[in-house]
Amino acid sequence: MLVYARFLSDNDHRFHYTRWNGKKWIDTELVGAGPWFPETLKSQVEKEPHYSSGLTLDHSDPNRLVLSKLSSLSSQFEIELWYTNDQGQSWTKTSVTSMSTMLNVRPIIPRNWKDEKILVLWMSGTYQYWTNYSTSLNYAFV
Repeated sequence: MLVYARFLSDNDHRFHYTRWNGKKWIDTELVGAGPWFPETLKSQVEKEPHYSSGLTLDHSDPNRLVLSKLSSLSSQFEIELWYTNDQGQSWTKTSVTSMSTMLNVRPIIPRNWKDEKILVLWMSGTYQYWTNYSTSLNYAFV
């Protein structure tokens, strides 16, 4: 199994889940994640239009992944934990963040995490460019 971002346009990043069924790859589009996440300064052209908010498989359980997508409710990138028990045909989704005032991007589940509760880490704050940011590392047990 693997996950990846596909760019239909600079403003339309799509996250995919792909698995090998023994004969061929089965590719499923999960969700439209929104555009890039750097906060472009007014009157400037975005330098990183393919810098997606991020998704990662849980390497301890590839039926689980964590992603960041633009929320229509908060107008910010929010973190969600997704789980499938039917090889990616359907998903149960759990919000990790909601109604945020700052972006939440680049989520991960640490490798070899063996606790009942899942540890999710992500970057939060403001980000304009790799040389201009004010971010912190956040975590939640889900």
